[in-house]
This record gives sequence, structure tokens and C-alpha cells, in this order.
Amino acid sequence: MDQPQYLQGRNALPPGQQEISDFPRYGLFQFAWRIDRSPAPLSLEIAGDVRSPIVIAAGSLATLPRVHQLGDLHCVTTWTRRQLQWSG
Repeated sequence: MDQPQYLQGRNALPPGQQEISDFPRYGLFQFAWRIDRSPAPLSLEIAGDVRSPIVIAAGSLATLPRVHQLGDLHCVTTWTRRQLQWSG
């Protein structure tokens, strides 16, 4: 199988990493009961060292175009999963 263009010439993993073929899920079930079932309305605030601070409602974020990309995930626990699809 040919490598995607973004991987060509970049086969080496970071030092100490090992490639895996699955994608482990950590902590989701043991903490799921702590999730607030009636959360406050969501918003994103961009503030601090910016020219014009803003607050964006979650509904407005949903209208933005989605972006899709492939990327490698290098976990601090020394595993790497290549070519994961990310979107948002």
C-alpha cells in the first residue's frame, strides 16, 4: 500500500514511541457518571491578549464549515497511532 503524501519521507517515529494498530480508550466509562446531565448553555470565549475579545454561542459554532484531516497521534504513554481521521 502506498503511503499518503503527508507521510512520505517521514517514517521515523519520535524517540521511544511504538506504533499500534488499535486505538485505546481511557477513562470514559469510569468517569461517565460525573457528567452533568443538565449543563449550562455552551459558549466559547476568546479573551486575554487579543484585540477584540468575543463570546461565541455553541449554535453559531455549529454553522461553521467542518474541516477534515489525517494526522498521527503520539501519546505520552509511548504509543503512536498513525493516519487517524480528525474533523471538527
